[in-house]
Amino acid sequence: MKQKLMQSDSESEIGKELGNISKVEHSEQSLEKGNNIMGNVMIHSGAKVSEHAVIGPNVVIGDKCEIGDGCRISNSTILAQTKIKEHTFIRNSIIGWQCKIGCWVRIEGVSVVA
Repeated sequence: MKQKLMQSDSESEIGKELGNISKVEHSEQSLEKGNNIMGNVMIHSGAKVSEHAVIGPNVVIGDKCEIGDGCRISNSTILAQTKIKEHTFIRNSIIGWQCKIGCWVRIEGVSVVA
């Protein structure tokens, strides 16, 4: 019985440590700002986002991504090296690595594209 109790105590400690690791402190410097940015948005410095695209809230865009004119992206994650063409609408979705999304595409409804 003691051995089982000791395991649950150590599991509890591991859980606490993992909980602390998963908490990421966001500074104002890590969030993007601009006329076309709404709310919490993080864009990798290697990404190219058109100034005519509207991004946010709650969006992360990875390295070497390209976001075209007229795109609207909200509540989504765009992983590295993905290209999104003009006038595409993405909401509540995850777009995987190296994806190519065409013009005038609509992706929503908790979609995952890989």
